[in-house]
Amino acid sequence: MSYLRIIKYPGSKTTLLPDIDKVFKKSRTRTLIDVFGGSGTVSLNLRAKGVVYNDINPELCNLFLAIKEDPEYMISRLADLLSNARYDPAVGKSLDRKRNSGREKNVALKQFIDSILINDEKHMQDLNKTDIPDLGHAFSTLCRFSASFGGMGKTYGTETEKAIFSYMRKTLHDFRQMSISISGWAIENLDFRDLVKKHDSPTAFFYFDPPYPGKDWYDNDFGLNDYEDMAELFESLRGKYLMNLDWKHKNLESVFGKPAFVKKYYNMNGGQNSKNPVRFKSFYTNVILQNTQVE
Repeated sequence: MSYLRIIKYPGSKTTLLPDIDKVFKKSRTRTLIDVFGGSGTVSLNLRAKGVVYNDINPELCNLFLAIKEDPEYMISRLADLLSNARYDPAVGKSLDRKRNSGREKNVALKQFIDSILINDEKHMQDLNKTDIPDLGHAFSTLCRFSASFGGMGKTYGTETEKAIFSYMRKTLHDFRQMSISISGWAIENLDFRDLVKKHDSPTAFFYFDPPYPGKDWYDNDFGLNDYEDMAELFESLRGKYLMNLDWKHKNLESVFGKPAFVKKYYNMNGGQNSKNPVRFKSFYTNVILQNTQVE
């Protein structure tokens, strides 16, 4: 099944979506609260009657606010970028050479993207909590996250790495459909504790996908005290929640206890030769499930 995605993002939940959706449907709630929203993949693909997208990263909130307020600007800029890239001598030649690897083609396109974003990034303002998006900054965010791992300028470094050009072309194809969904979102830039306090209700479904311990993919630190605060929140929630963690972080069981269920997923990025061809996810929830397979 094909899911909607605006940007690539570390830990994007595309593979987990069927199980997240099953628990959400069993919760019989109305509003999805995407606590660590990231790429917005969960918010885009769960059919909730209401969506609150939240992320502590103001760049991501600015991106989704720009799509909500002025999708035509984003569509026009993305269409121009792909058209100009295709006819750029260096990029076009690289894309047309069948013997070039996907990574070689990505490098050529990424260099082109970097060159056209220079003007946007010269005029970037510090993002603050405002309802007026910085459109140039938002377009830069869209491109950087599409072209590199976590927007940090690094390759994804896997043998099955998808071509940036094809990925961004699909983004353009789906953009209007995604913008219609995003137009109905509430977009927040809050610490998870403040978000829960603001939006907790019996009809709320909180999806928690907290930062992975020990990873440097994030702009904000997330430590043991944050996990402990999250566990305390779970005890007092009026709404329903679902949280997933990497099963290998079993030390967090001392904070959250035993998971409701554990599922195995195949690593779609690494391929069969990956050091970790499969991965296990632990799920915690206060939704009553009939069995651990979430059927």
